[in-house]
Amino acid sequence: MYNKCKELKKRTKGITLLALVVTIIVLLILAGVAINFSIGDGGILKRAEDAASKYEEASIKEVIDIYKLNEAMGGEETLKEYLIEKGIISEEEIEEEGLIKLSENIYGISTYEELKYLSESVNKGEEYSGKTIYVLNDIDCKAEYNEETGELISGENFEPIGSSNTSI
Repeated sequence: MYNKCKELKKRTKGITLLALVVTIIVLLILAGVAINFSIGDGGILKRAEDAASKYEEASIKEVIDIYKLNEAMGGEETLKEYLIEKGIISEEEIEEEGLIKLSENIYGISTYEELKYLSESVNKGEEYSGKTIYVLNDIDCKAEYNEETGELISGENFEPIGSSNTSI
């Protein structure tokens, strides 16, 4: 009887150890699934990030729509001034080279240099589909043409955006 009890205890320990190992493996698999669900391509964190980006873009578009209403009612300030006043962009961002990034898919242009940058980048093949680009104020291209001949008198010729069979 003693030997049978001893043998039964060994089997029970073996079964318990096997159950523990299987439980650990199942927990590791479930943890991997949970992590992938949270941070994977379609995970909760990615969806939250996308939602935040869409909210930011909608907020900026709403501010711009309000500006357009103000402008239609005789408002005097430029879109650039209005966006600075509303805290969407800062003077420092205006001073940087290139396009002014308002959000992931919304950009602004306020200078001739930024307009040239956009033209050059599009003509070199950079893709802007799905992006919205606003002209934030009047832009002086610093060129004069003879009205009769179309000949350049002073300044430089502006290379049109998308002139080399590119798409924006």
